[in-house]
Formats: sequence, C-alpha cells, structure tokens
Amino acid sequence: WLSVGVVAAVRSGAYSVSSNRVDQAGTCGGAGWVISPEGRVLATTTPEKPFATVDLDLAASDEARAAYPRYVFSRGMDPGPADGRGVARVTCLVAPP
Repeated sequence: WLSVGVVAAVRSGAYSVSSNRVDQAGTCGGAGWVISPEGRVLATTTPEKPFATVDLDLAASDEARAAYPRYVFSRGMDPGPADGRGVARVTCLVAPP
C-alpha cells in the first residue's frame, strides 16, 4: 500500500499523506505516511509510534509539478517556478474509532 502512496506523490508532484485507524479490538489498520513529491518516505506511523509530525516545504511541490513528466498531466496550468509560500506542518495519527 505504501508503494501506491509513492506513485501518487511522484505522479502528481504533490505530498502524499495518509493516516489509518485502530479498530475497536485495538488492531491497527495499517501504517500512515507522509511522502515527498519526489517519492521519499518522510514519516510513517505504527501501533508503537502512532503519530508523526513533518514540516513540509510547499515550494517543493510547486517545483515538482513544474518538472517533466508531471506538467504534462496538468495541461493549462503554468509550470512556472515555485511561489515560495513557505512551510506547512502535517500530523498523521493512528487514532481509535
């Protein structure tokens, strides 16, 4: 499943962020993740490490979308330089239902 997140990030030139949950029996449904637009896994969650916080460089996504082949998939959008919007912080959490 993690490989699907990597493909989604690389294909779209965007961060891929997923979380999962723990069912009522306490079983973890799987890992959560944060993946960079270049496909690098930045963080994962597990039952032992139920959350992860990562600072995201929003300009990296703009730069990735401007690179081939991603701009081909977003016809009509300007593949210009990153706009320097800054940094965002995301938290993935494995949470009980």
